[in-house]
Amino acid sequence: PTASSIRPALAAACSAALLLGFALFLSQSQPSDTSLTSSLSGRANFRARGTSLRPILAKRSPPSAAAAAAGAAAGAPSVTLYQFQTCPFCSKVRTYLDYKKIPFEVVEVNPVTKSEIKWSDTYKKVPIAKINGEQINESANIIRHVADIIGDGQAKDNSVKEWSEWLDMKLVKTLPPNIYRTPGEALEATGVIAKTGNYDLFQKITSEYLGAAAMFFISKKMRDKYGITEGQEREALYAEVGKWVDGLGDKQFMGGNQPNMADLEVFGVLESVAGMSTSNDMLQNTKISSWYNRMREATGRAAGPA
Repeated sequence: PTASSIRPALAAACSAALLLGFALFLSQSQPSDTSLTSSLSGRANFRARGTSLRPILAKRSPPSAAAAAAGAAAGAPSVTLYQFQTCPFCSKVRTYLDYKKIPFEVVEVNPVTKSEIKWSDTYKKVPIAKINGEQINESANIIRHVADIIGDGQAKDNSVKEWSEWLDMKLVKTLPPNIYRTPGEALEATGVIAKTGNYDLFQKITSEYLGAAAMFFISKKMRDKYGITEGQEREALYAEVGKWVDGLGDKQFMGGNQPNMADLEVFGVLESVAGMSTSNDMLQNTKISSWYNRMREATGRAAGPA
């Protein structure tokens, strides 16, 4: 091959790596930056074995006609979710819909081509949902639109609003500097993204290896942007998690005896990095594990993939 033929391929590889590396957090961040299936079979589960990950991904099928009819009869909206499987914002939408037993279809978007959302004229990020045929952008808007339809008034609760804002402005921003903190952790994260996303073979390879290298360095700029001290990435995460634990106090859930919208959103975001070193360290070094395990039980996550 000539140099002129290699250069475009290399440029394409680097572009794919950067795009795919950004897929977990940057491509999914909301434009306002205030908010940076699905049956159980529609989610990815990651079980750690030492430092390795064994991704288990069950592809979700659209709800059956019977399930859709039952949902319609119960007043549930028709929902199609355009997503990245590992996107924390998409994960919190899936968690809310799952817990509320709302049937929905998932369309996994290719982060490079985004051909699945070309129909969206101006908004090119995920999640996007079509709810009863209407396009709704951003996770917070999707959840609250569904809540309005089903008569869930929690979104108007001041406590829920405060925790949702804290989640999107504080907790979520501690995750990228942690999951890409070291070369090994960056490779771990991009490996999960590559294995669970909608990519072709070339994109899988470039996202896992070139993406890991790119995100390792980019995460340092993100760390500085978010005001996290170098070498204190885990401590910054633990401090934010500690605020949630303090808010819980002696309660089983932030909603009392049952999870409320804030519980579901926080759990959904944390589930997006389940099985990664960041998640394992968080569960071992903070007091959140009891609540986290209760949430896994409450949402059916503890049963594993269907």
